Amino acid sequence: MNSRSSITALIAILVLANLSFAYDASSVTALLRSYNITSNTISSLKAYNTTYNGMQYVLLYKSGQPQFLVNATGTYSFVLNSSRVAAIITGYITANSLQSINASKLNAQMHKYENSSSGPLTRCLYEVGIPESGQTCTLANYCASCNFVPICKKALTQTGGASGPMGTGVIQLEAESSNLTAAFSTFYSATSTINASNANQQIVSIKGSFSTVSSVSTTMSQNPLFPPPATADYSQCQGFGSSTSNTVTAGPWYCNSVGFCEFLTYNSTLLTLMQTEISSISSLPLTTAQINKIAVNISNNENTYVAPLLNAQKQAQLNALLNTTLANYSIVVSGSASLLTHVSNSMISSALAALTANYNSTVDNYIDVNLTAANKTLGTQMRNLTRLYKSANSTYSGIAGLADNNTALLIEAQIANPNNQDPKVSSLSFQQAQLNLQVNGKISNLTYAKAALLSINANAKSILSTSFGNPLVGFTRAVDMPAVMAIEGPSQASYASKLSSVPLYATLVSLAIGIAILALLAVLYVNLNRSRRIRIDSRSSRNWTMLFAFVLVIVLIYVFATHALASSANSSAPLSSFKSSVASSNSVLIAVNGTQTSAMSGCVTKISNALKGMNKTVSVAYLSGDKCTISSGIQTTDSCLNSYASKNKPIIMMQSANTSSVSIYSFYGTTLKLKGDDSFMNYCVAVAFLK
Repeated sequence: MNSRSSITALIAILVLANLSFAYDASSVTALLRSYNITSNTISSLKAYNTTYNGMQYVLLYKSGQPQFLVNATGTYSFVLNSSRVAAIITGYITANSLQSINASKLNAQMHKYENSSSGPLTRCLYEVGIPESGQTCTLANYCASCNFVPICKKALTQTGGASGPMGTGVIQLEAESSNLTAAFSTFYSATSTINASNANQQIVSIKGSFSTVSSVSTTMSQNPLFPPPATADYSQCQGFGSSTSNTVTAGPWYCNSVGFCEFLTYNSTLLTLMQTEISSISSLPLTTAQINKIAVNISNNENTYVAPLLNAQKQAQLNALLNTTLANYSIVVSGSASLLTHVSNSMISSALAALTANYNSTVDNYIDVNLTAANKTLGTQMRNLTRLYKSANSTYSGIAGLADNNTALLIEAQIANPNNQDPKVSSLSFQQAQLNLQVNGKISNLTYAKAALLSINANAKSILSTSFGNPLVGFTRAVDMPAVMAIEGPSQASYASKLSSVPLYATLVSLAIGIAILALLAVLYVNLNRSRRIRIDSRSSRNWTMLFAFVLVIVLIYVFATHALASSANSSAPLSSFKSSVASSNSVLIAVNGTQTSAMSGCVTKISNALKGMNKTVSVAYLSGDKCTISSGIQTTDSCLNSYASKNKPIIMMQSANTSSVSIYSFYGTTLKLKGDDSFMNYCVAVAFLK
């Protein structure tokens, strides 16, 4: 069936329903088809209109069961929320169900049922004095109502008094007749006044009062006042016919029957008919629970069609919100949370809590959330938190950066004079360590921390400006390093041997220079003597001898001094040597010596990133004994280290240790050595040295 025939069929259904509609049936059909509801389903629907709070709705039935509820006011749409569906359909469903109830018929049937035994019951009540004595029958008053009627009094006396069968029967009848009268009254009232506004309450009253009438009228006939049934079997009555007692001790009810009143004549057929009618009423959707169930079924049915399309639309809308308004959500939220571990800021805490709560609620319930409104709210919250975070993080980052710079400066000061530490450096290092604990933990006072860090920074720079070290050591390194590199580079000796041999080779270089000077002096002497430019006499010979001796002494002093200075230069170097090596080289080796901890791994990554930012090629080697694992393959440790040291390409050596230390070597190659525990590696001072 095509769209046009579907619309025609639905319009025909509306006309046949004899209803007047203020909405467009084709719009209803268009809505149904927009959610891929088939033409066969559409043509099988019956439409009924209803109103609620001034708005029009269309309730669509299939096979007698409500399937869809359409809001026909404005843009046509399904009502999906089951609670709202229930509120809208209650009036219509109730009114429609009431048309199926013949309350007047029930009322008439109950009157017939009451009248069917009113004569015997009324006479019995008069015979025991209940209606006219104005008194009651209790054990305490010895059944005063019965004593009011002579014949009842006589029977009471003959059957054991108020506690005997006659007395207990009157007590029981009094209660039963009162309950029965009240139940009849309730039933008549409920069936006479039931309407759409009170149907739920009145149905409960009808069912409850009918149950009472049915129960009481059935059990009343078993009162000892009434005759026993024709089928009574007295053999079951213990003590029956005993000469010592007028009361049966055990057995069916009729064993104690005194038959004072005549049989009750209630019409059980009428009771059965009413029971059938009331059972059918119970199945009608009149109670709140029943209507809620219908509403849930309508909502569920609609959602089988609507949910896939709605979910896709909502998911797309949510994705747009997450990718635009909240594009930096993770960065700002994680950054704010991290920042709050270091500083106290109630405004950021409040803004962060509000944003994350709204974000989680929106993401978890996006199907039901108005995402347009959520986009505005989340956007405002996001901008507010971003502004607060950037401001506070700028302040903290400045303090953290200053702390890192100070630490690097103090370490540089220690490296500059390893054998002659300035007491101020130790004092400043202690102060910086305390501040580092705050920076890495939680800073209690930002203003104080910043002022203290600035003071340390100024003092550290002042110390460094006067820490030149021994200039002769630097001179020796500058003069002898090229020659040592030329000698050591091609050598097949181990890396460790080459390092230890540096002073010897530097000394030999100085010795060769000294011998060359003596040789030049000797050649000069011989040439002058041959050319007779000088006259060799005893005085001249003595002067030349003294000159040779003086030069020899100078050479020996130079050789021994070179050895001493080279040994010193071979043990440590200033930070400037490392920085100069990095600046002049296009590649750097990071060597991890021994087991790599997670902290060391993090430091390797930080150093690599810093070097790559300087356009350096970075290689990482893992040293284990004599094995070196590097990207190019597995080599010997000597091969790895010599390949860089021989070309004066810098090496950053890292090793886990309980005691932290930083040292710089620069003679046969340049090496920055870092040893320490996880906290030291987490700080990763090499990154600060590279700035």
